[in-house]
Amino acid sequence: MFQMLGHTRGYNQAGAQPLRISELGAYLTEMGSTGPEREKTLGILLELDHGYMSDYYEKAAQKTA
Repeated sequence: MFQMLGHTRGYNQAGAQPLRISELGAYLTEMGSTGPEREKTLGILLELDHGYMSDYYEKAAQKTA
């Protein structure tokens, strides 16, 4: 799920941008996720994205150093 949603990630001059919570929420709605399960899944996706973004910008900084 995270990899599929990663294809919706925006990019600008700074590079990759975090996944939009509105996109994540819309996907979960489409998949019929509700209640505590939805909140837990959204939290997991946000944590995964935070890790991805940290790694992405760490690697970008190493390239420019």
